[in-house]
Amino acid sequence: KTTREWQPNLNLVFYRYIILIKKMQNSLDFIPTKSSIINSNCNKDFESVTFTSYKKKQKQTSSSSSPTTKNEKSNVFDIKKARYEVLKFGISGLDHNKKQEAQIRLAIKLGAKPPKNKYKNYKELLEERKKEKEVNDSNLRFQQLGKDEQGKSLVKIKKSKRRKNVLKGSLLEAYGTTKVKSKK
Repeated sequence: KTTREWQPNLNLVFYRYIILIKKMQNSLDFIPTKSSIINSNCNKDFESVTFTSYKKKQKQTSSSSSPTTKNEKSNVFDIKKARYEVLKFGISGLDHNKKQEAQIRLAIKLGAKPPKNKYKNYKELLEERKKEKEVNDSNLRFQQLGKDEQGKSLVKIKKSKRRKNVLKGSLLEAYGTTKVKSKK
């Protein structure tokens, strides 16, 4: 094809482009492109369809059955709920610090993750562990010696009553005891 055949088509495209620019001068958001100018007629045929589905309502077979189920549900005693209410009531009477600790324990019972340990200075932590180790070592040494934490013996020796039994069960008991007469 020659350029003369293309020229009217190009004029038509530029003409449409100029018309679109004039229409969209009020709108600064839209920047026309060649494809938007060529396909400007396609937007007129656009049709949107939205679909919403509804749940079916449950049919009531008899109106008397539904109130009884509601009454039965309200009369049922749930032990878990009662236990939870008792715990909450007990927690409400505590002071602030103990209340927070009790709430944390309750949350852990219900499945929450326990809180992380509070920050301690590393040097203080090492000193604390060193003291604990010394105490454990001293307790271990006392245990090996058979003594408690204060150093007292764990094994109690029973004093034998054998000597008393020997004296009581002797032959002389039947005859009595002799008394020494003192000289005056």
